[in-house]
Amino acid sequence: MFRIGKSFSGAALALIFSLIGGLVFAQGPPPPGDFLPGLGQDQKTRLRAVMDEARRDTDKLYDQLRQTRSQLGQYFDSYTLDEKAIWGTIHKINSIQNGIMKQHFQTQKEIRRVLTPAQFDQFTQAMKAMRQKGHGPRGPRGGRPPD
Repeated sequence: MFRIGKSFSGAALALIFSLIGGLVFAQGPPPPGDFLPGLGQDQKTRLRAVMDEARRDTDKLYDQLRQTRSQLGQYFDSYTLDEKAIWGTIHKINSIQNGIMKQHFQTQKEIRRVLTPAQFDQFTQAMKAMRQKGHGPRGPRGGRPPD
């Protein structure tokens, strides 16, 4: 029989709770429909599919954006400025950012096809609350942890 008593240290408890917490957070945020009362199973499934597709698509675009910004930084690190390459890279950054905005717009349209107006209001309030707590669609503020 196992008893938690004086011999069981606070450090051991902290280790257990951190391991449990790590497992919970490793699974990612709850599916969007799980924090909205009154959604049918079909709506939950469709909303999750919309959010998963949006995350996949925007993750690719954000990766491209980071790489392209890094490339621009390398051009600026050189004493000799290659104006043609710099402007080409700036245009590429603008194009990627435009793609991110288009993806966001498409996602917004899809969300509205899944949710009723009242459910959408609940959804936006829940998302605002998550952002105020430092969480968002990409995880805790500062970006998603690496996969």
